[in-house]
Amino acid sequence: MTVWRPLCARTGGYAIRRPGQPALPLAVAPDEGHVKATAVTHDKRDGNQLYVHQALFGWHGWSLAAPPPGRTLGPDDRPTVPAPEVSPVFPLDTTFRPVKGSLPALRYGRTYRLRARLCDLAGNGLGPGADTPEGTASAPVTYRRWEPVPPPALVPRWPFLEGESEPRLVIRSTVHDDGTPMPPDVWAALRNGEVPDHRAESPVDGLDRRYRAWDERHVSPPKTPLQTAEQHGMYDTVFGPGKADLVRRRYYAAASREAGSYLDTVVSLPENPDVTTDLKLLGEIKVAKHDVHDPEPPTELPVARGDGLRPGEYVVHRGAQLLLPYLPDVLARGVSLRGLPGAPPNATYDFPGPWPQARPLRLKIVEGDGPPVWSGLLERELTVRLPKATVATVRMSCRLDPADLPLFRAWELLTASKVWNDPDPVTGLPQEKRDELTAAAAHGENWMLTPWVELTLVHAVEKPLAPPELGSLDFSRAEGQTFAPLSGNLRSHARSTGRVDIDATWQEWTDDVAQDAPERVDRHERVGHFTLEPFENGRFFADFRHEFRDTLHRAVTYTPTATTRFREYFHPAITDRTELITRTGPPSTGPDGHGWHVPSSRRPEPPDVSHLVPTVRWEQTVDHERHRVTRTRRHAGFRVHLRRPWYSSGDGELLAVVLDPAPDGTGPGDPGAVAPLPDELVSRCATDPVWADPTAPPRLTAANFPGAVLTADGRVLAEPVGGGTASASVAAFAPEYDRELRLWACDIDVDLGPAAGATAYFPYLRLALARYQPHSVDPLHLSKVVTADFLQLLPDRTVTATMTATGAVRLELGGPVASNALGRRVGSGQAAMAASRRVLATVERRAVGSGDLDWAGTGTVLELTCVPKGSTFVWSGDLTPPTPQLLPLSEYRLVVEEHEVYATDGATATGTVTPAGGGTAVPVGRRLVHADRFALAVTPLGRIVLRE
Repeated sequence: MTVWRPLCARTGGYAIRRPGQPALPLAVAPDEGHVKATAVTHDKRDGNQLYVHQALFGWHGWSLAAPPPGRTLGPDDRPTVPAPEVSPVFPLDTTFRPVKGSLPALRYGRTYRLRARLCDLAGNGLGPGADTPEGTASAPVTYRRWEPVPPPALVPRWPFLEGESEPRLVIRSTVHDDGTPMPPDVWAALRNGEVPDHRAESPVDGLDRRYRAWDERHVSPPKTPLQTAEQHGMYDTVFGPGKADLVRRRYYAAASREAGSYLDTVVSLPENPDVTTDLKLLGEIKVAKHDVHDPEPPTELPVARGDGLRPGEYVVHRGAQLLLPYLPDVLARGVSLRGLPGAPPNATYDFPGPWPQARPLRLKIVEGDGPPVWSGLLERELTVRLPKATVATVRMSCRLDPADLPLFRAWELLTASKVWNDPDPVTGLPQEKRDELTAAAAHGENWMLTPWVELTLVHAVEKPLAPPELGSLDFSRAEGQTFAPLSGNLRSHARSTGRVDIDATWQEWTDDVAQDAPERVDRHERVGHFTLEPFENGRFFADFRHEFRDTLHRAVTYTPTATTRFREYFHPAITDRTELITRTGPPSTGPDGHGWHVPSSRRPEPPDVSHLVPTVRWEQTVDHERHRVTRTRRHAGFRVHLRRPWYSSGDGELLAVVLDPAPDGTGPGDPGAVAPLPDELVSRCATDPVWADPTAPPRLTAANFPGAVLTADGRVLAEPVGGGTASASVAAFAPEYDRELRLWACDIDVDLGPAAGATAYFPYLRLALARYQPHSVDPLHLSKVVTADFLQLLPDRTVTATMTATGAVRLELGGPVASNALGRRVGSGQAAMAASRRVLATVERRAVGSGDLDWAGTGTVLELTCVPKGSTFVWSGDLTPPTPQLLPLSEYRLVVEEHEVYATDGATATGTVTPAGGGTAVPVGRRLVHADRFALAVTPLGRIVLRE
């Protein structure tokens, strides 16, 4: 303790002021005022309990008995010189000021002790110079700063565009659809001509609102009150005797900057307040509007002290170097930026110059990679490079001098704590940790000393940098569901993608029987969307529900469309154009490339069979060397005609031939062998009992139906068998629509195998048919079984016509044959076979240019003879063509017909056959079972020959 200084010493001015009379001053020596304690209170329940506030007085650096100098706020909220009224009853006018040189200076970092002296009502008591007995003064108290250093101030240089604000800096660019990057300057030049409200001179405030390839803010030190600067001792050099008037005048001019703000149009230099700059005259300060369509003109600068701008307005400083208009915080030595792209964890940049000459800097963002670039002392520009689709959050606070940390009361609380001063390395802080915390606090990382604000640096891209892509999908549909739960994986560029929409497209048949034909229609539906976090480049989803409102199967193509994460940073004229802000990924078409199969969740309806007809295939070969033409009719199977509608289970519905289950390799009598299903549920094959056909009919399997689109085993039947479920094999065929018949038609090829197929004569087949949906929820693939009528397969026939050297046509007909009961009555072997059928060859003619119904016989007819050939029989003979007719010009053909001969009654008989051994002739009839034709030609020499 150096010396005690009174806080209540005062020099009073006293005068008697009566209305209408001159003031009468009173001479009174300097004295001391006093501090009166607050009133004592007591408890209503106990009058002996008295209560007094624990604080008797507080000292803020000025006298406790005299008011501080300066003006006060008057009734009109304007600064005014205080002039208290004088009571006419007791017209004593008093003024007080501290005794010169009596008050100590209140400064951060200095240590003080306080004592109180009692006085009576008349002011009698110990004087200021009285000794202080030990224990009657307070403990030493070091005055420290509680207030933290605010973060630096941000001032815009340009009007804010979409999504921008003081702490949010934005640049913009995009990529082409092929992924080629477009730099911000090219993008800005392209969009400025397309987007409204982005002119070089905006009509609302005259400011340049064009998109730019960069964005920037002025960063200036925080403002401080004059009292805080004074308590830091910044004006101690101008106090006291012997100071020049120029120094004092400059002090007052500099101190007046306390009221400065960035609305000031005339700013003085902090190092020389006599030098001013007119920012309005230079065009470096403007009032900007948030709403470019605001009809009100902007506020005219300058504004009166205490007034501000209207709502929706803000000020921009367009100069390259910002002039500081106010007193900066004494302890703000620079700016600390944490999280700056490409920079160290904590990058600091100074506010140079002795106080109050702290100079602001400019923070600028451009496209690129790498560390920030500091332009140096003159430009004071910090350029930060941002890659596309980057959002960087930067904490900005003020940097402190480590030597200034003890000035903070919060730092004292930390460094005086038990943990800080504990020497035990286990329970206390080691020295390296204390050094680390001290350095971090000086670099602006202690919230209690230097609170920060968060800057957001954005490189917004107009569309995602990469298209989204769907991975494998799964549909866990249950029986009867009208929707399909959809799960799978999505890959995207999440930093640039904020949302991904999933669109579904497919084609499906609508078979309305009221229409002439079924129609293939295109469908499109928005399934749903994802909102992605910036780190979700790969996302598994299992919460999608594609609602179809029916149970049908569809082959669906799912296409993801990504929307930019940065929509709020672009004008609505851009975001309203979907092609500018989205990228469509490749369609996901499933493993087979035809779409993802969403299974049917219900059994198909049974097929409605109209009728069946046999089908054949015709083949012809020509041997020019031998002058031979061979024509073959091979059995194909059956054409099944089905009534509409089709596709009861959705797209891909097939007609299935239901067969016995595939054999499991065990013998028929072995335990566990697969038993045949009931006849009414599966297809069956048998020989015609009318004919002596030794062929053993096969047990039909999928191999007997070679033209099937697909085959499958283990398909569960809709009908129960033996009180439980049963499975069958199927051979499935695709129907096609017959517009002429207005029916669906399905060609079912049948091959009985090399043994049965080579000998079977008109075998019977009874098909068991069902609708089959291969893409269905197990076990709902098959409809109920429908059995078709019995139908016979046509036997294969081969007819060979060969020109002989004599000009005759040698004919031979062969194929599977069998004798009937009539033949067996005639005899056996060749005789029986010859009696069972008759084969005729006829030459027909028609005039050139006439129709098919104009063919007529020429009278040349040959009945072919049955002869053995190997293990079977053929019919052959030589036919001599007739002489051609000269007029009219004619065309000729050779017709070969095979007729079955059977016993009948006399009324319908076309002939008779004598049984073996004689007896009564048997009346017979004929049935045409095969017909074929060969084209004939007339040579220049007037002969009819085989056309090859």
